[in-house]
Amino acid sequence: MGQKKKRPSLDRGHLQRRCLRDRALVELLIEALDEGWTGTLQLLDPSGAEHIVRFVHGRPAGIETRAQVAPIGEILRGLGLPDDQTLEARLASGSRYEMLTLRAMEHRGVVDSAVAREALRRQLLERLRALFGLLPDTRYLFHAGRNLLSSYHLREPIECDEGDVLRLIGHGVRLLYVEGSLTPPKRLPLRIRGNAPLAHLDLDDAELAVVAALLRDTMSVEELDACSIAPRESIEIIGCLLTALRFVEQPGDKRPPVGGSRRPRSGIVSRDPD
Repeated sequence: MGQKKKRPSLDRGHLQRRCLRDRALVELLIEALDEGWTGTLQLLDPSGAEHIVRFVHGRPAGIETRAQVAPIGEILRGLGLPDDQTLEARLASGSRYEMLTLRAMEHRGVVDSAVAREALRRQLLERLRALFGLLPDTRYLFHAGRNLLSSYHLREPIECDEGDVLRLIGHGVRLLYVEGSLTPPKRLPLRIRGNAPLAHLDLDDAELAVVAALLRDTMSVEELDACSIAPRESIEIIGCLLTALRFVEQPGDKRPPVGGSRRPRSGIVSRDPD
């Protein structure tokens, strides 16, 4: 019997320079969606805990992490399964046992495949949201074209769409703004591009009011604030979000908006070293 294949180690000198202090996780998610990454993002936090995110055509498609989120049984109950059908899944602890238990429940017909896929999608997104809490000294490396998830995970990618990823990015941008890590473009005229997928953004009422104003007229953050359309914080968050996703025209940048279903490219980021 062959030996279990080990994941590449992150304990290498040249990786000391790759950390979330230099590039926040939300920036990596934006680049992944924009460039159509297929491969695995490997992260190692300062405590030594490892987090693995698989990407397929720019979208997260699987994850292993110690981050604590709702167990799969709780998610199944939220999808309408009665307690007696979710008890087995709720008793399973840890991503390995949850995955194996869900597979067994699906095989026995306790959970149909559509419900199982939706439960996995919701848990994937919750786990990704939890990764925004990783410390800035967390190191990372992207392995292009490789799936480093453990064998007990489903080999098929978990399905999430561009809307899921854009909403996740919006959550990350808001967190960076609250932390003071993002500076809004105060004087840039925010001219929304006609092909920007605005419908995918999860906006509150104040943010929707800002977007509605920009669809009527091009204004800067300062001009929007002077009109008292919404609280300053909402205006600045929208400014950060629209510029980060290239949903507004920017001088010298002719690239399309992020999330416009572009054809994925190959050879992106760094391949894992020999």
